[in-house]
Amino acid sequence: MPDPVVDGEGHPKEPTASASDTGAARANDGGTAISGTVVGSNVNSRIYTLYFWGRAASWSLPTVLVGLVAVVTLVRQPEGRIGQFTPVYLLLGAALLASVLLTMLAGEQAGRGDFFRSGLRLPAAFLLCLVAAGAGLLWMGYLRDHGEVDVAGGHFRVENATEVGDGEGATLVVDADGMKRDGMKVTVSIGQRVRNGGSCAAATTLGVALEGKDVQSANRSLEDGDTADLRLDGGSEIRVRLIVHTQKGCQVNLGVTKVLLYG
Repeated sequence: MPDPVVDGEGHPKEPTASASDTGAARANDGGTAISGTVVGSNVNSRIYTLYFWGRAASWSLPTVLVGLVAVVTLVRQPEGRIGQFTPVYLLLGAALLASVLLTMLAGEQAGRGDFFRSGLRLPAAFLLCLVAAGAGLLWMGYLRDHGEVDVAGGHFRVENATEVGDGEGATLVVDADGMKRDGMKVTVSIGQRVRNGGSCAAATTLGVALEGKDVQSANRSLEDGDTADLRLDGGSEIRVRLIVHTQKGCQVNLGVTKVLLYG
C-alpha cells in the first residue's frame, strides 16, 4: 500500500481536482440550469395560453349573442328573390367575424394585463357588432312584410287564355294568401298569332289591369315578354284582366310567365 503524500510539515495533502473534472462539473451545472430554464419557459407558456383562452372565453358572451341573433334572422327568412337578402347576409357575417376577433383580442390583452388600458374601446366595438346584427334582424323583418315574392306557378292560373280575339280578354287569378303586398309585376306572353293561316304578330298588344279597374297608360300596349306594373288594393285573391288589341280575324293564346309581388 503506497504511503500517503505529506507536505513539508508532515501533514497529509488534500487531493486536488483536475481541470477536466472541474470543467465537467461546470458543464453539468450549466446543462441543468439551461434545462430548468427551458422547462420553466414551457410551463409559463402553457400557463399563459390557458390564461389567455380563459380570459377570451369570459368575453365570448357578446359573440354568442351575435350568433344567436344571426340564427334567428336566418330562421325568419321568407321565400323570395335571393338577391334581396344579400345585404342582410353581409351584415350578419361582418358582425359575427368582428365579434370573434374582438373576443380573441380581449383575451390577449387581459393575459398581458393591458385590458383596462383600452378603456371603453373594446366594449364599444362589441356593442357595434350587436347593433349590426340587430340591424340585420330588423331588415329581414322588413323583407318578410315588404320584400319581393316570386309567385310560383301553382299559385296563379290564366283562365280563358286560348284563341282570344280583338277586344276579348283572359283572366289572371293569383292566390296571394299570406303574401300581402302593395304592388305586383306581371310578365305576359302572346303565342300562336294566327290570321286565316298567316301571322299577325306585329299587330297584337295587351292591356293589363286589375279586374274592375281602368287600364293605366303604362300597361295599355304591352307586347310579348313585356311586364305590367299594378298597384294592389289588398285581398288574398287577385284577379287581373288581359285585354287583347289586334286586327280583326286574329286570335292568340295568352300566357303569364312570371308574377312578382312587392312593396
